[in-house]
Amino acid sequence: MRNYLYPATQHVFLSYVRENKDIVDRLCGDLSTGGVTVWLDRNEIKPGSRWKDSIRAAIADGAYFLACFSKEASQKNRSYMNEELALAIEELRLRPTNRTWFVPVKLNECLIPERSIGAGERLSDIQWVDLFEDWDAGIQLLLSTLIPNRVKYKHLYEAALEAVLPRLEGERKASPKTEQFTIGLVGYTGVGKSSILTRLIGPEREETFGRPGVTYDDVVRYTYWPGVALFADVPALGYGFETKVMAAKVLDDTADFVLYVISASSRIHQGDVNGVRPILDSGIPCIIILNKMDMMASDQETQILSYVTEQTGCPVVPVSAETGTNIDLLRALILKVSRLYAPV
Repeated sequence: MRNYLYPATQHVFLSYVRENKDIVDRLCGDLSTGGVTVWLDRNEIKPGSRWKDSIRAAIADGAYFLACFSKEASQKNRSYMNEELALAIEELRLRPTNRTWFVPVKLNECLIPERSIGAGERLSDIQWVDLFEDWDAGIQLLLSTLIPNRVKYKHLYEAALEAVLPRLEGERKASPKTEQFTIGLVGYTGVGKSSILTRLIGPEREETFGRPGVTYDDVVRYTYWPGVALFADVPALGYGFETKVMAAKVLDDTADFVLYVISASSRIHQGDVNGVRPILDSGIPCIIILNKMDMMASDQETQILSYVTEQTGCPVVPVSAETGTNIDLLRALILKVSRLYAPV
């Protein structure tokens, strides 16, 4: 599957010493949540493979090389990280100097090794990211480097929240429709609603068909995000009259907020756009999720986002359930919205 975020391959090679395994696992988790595919030797090298060849290929093919420096690494006389650094420096010399590829990361207070990278420069001449002073700020800085459009995506989510927040606050004052804050998750089959929920909540999420008192509840799948929201997974409103009636009834009766999912591709079908209109007509606050953004070419992204926004007049935010890109931004948006409905 093509991912325009990274050239050729999609992974970021991460080099570290075993003494830092726990903090590196935390780093990998946060990067993965932000949409970065991390290459770790202990996870990626298959039994029977020539591990040196695998590492050399992974470094050369990687979109970025993250070198995790630490006091533990500096205290070791011998380590596989030193060999990885030698291979990375060799690769770095082949790459243009105006293109970021080698990214030093400080896990704790330490010095960057004074290793030559050629042309009179050393590793210490490359700007690093500190994680030990402010972890969250460091992760955001890394994400903005590894995903070039990260700042733009963050602004899109902030703008979407600003667009619906006043209406959501008004709905809260008028009291929510049900005791549990409920999000209608609407979209055609195959657009990735279940994949988005898996990314948001996890594979062990609690699901059930139907809920007492809801018409057509044998078709709607309810998913619980404990302490946050109840998701009502509703078929799209464009399949036919009966489905439209069912979807509209469920949303009118239960949904405080709607996330309408469209699958991104080289073209957006008019049916995808038309499907959201009954929701907008109902007055329920709505945000459109453009899933499978990894399927869009970089030169199509702005055009598609603009088209959907213009056609619907609704805030649009992109995600990729496949790669995890922007799932953390979507999670943060939902958490902010759900706090409006928290018991006083």
